[in-house]
Amino acid sequence: MAKFAAKVSTFKIDVTDGGSLTDITADVVRVGGLPTAESLVDITALGDAGRKSTPSDVEEGTIDLELLFDNAASHCDPIFGANWAQTRSFEFKPDGSSHEYTGECWKENYSIESRVGDVVKATATLRVDGVVTRA
Repeated sequence: MAKFAAKVSTFKIDVTDGGSLTDITADVVRVGGLPTAESLVDITALGDAGRKSTPSDVEEGTIDLELLFDNAASHCDPIFGANWAQTRSFEFKPDGSSHEYTGECWKENYSIESRVGDVVKATATLRVDGVVTRA
């Protein structure tokens, strides 16, 4: 099984609604939440001694990004600080080349953190819309 240093990972997102993908890898410190998971539905009935679940056949998930704050065009603040009128396409390649996760997402949250003695950082939570394709 091949191992990869995280420095080879890439993350791209379309900067404008319906735009082409822009590489924001230089702003990204951490990507979490991919691949997404299939949700479970509670089917616990009266009289059951414990919880029971069954797959819903519906995939759901979020993508958590930790970012280095940058307010220049095509960087994190203009992308995630703006209102999104529609979903945005994303592409994450953990190995930096052939293995990729792609899909559509909505911005759920964007927050900036400034701490004395540290660089200004930001976090973004993206809600996956539909399914994530793994290639």
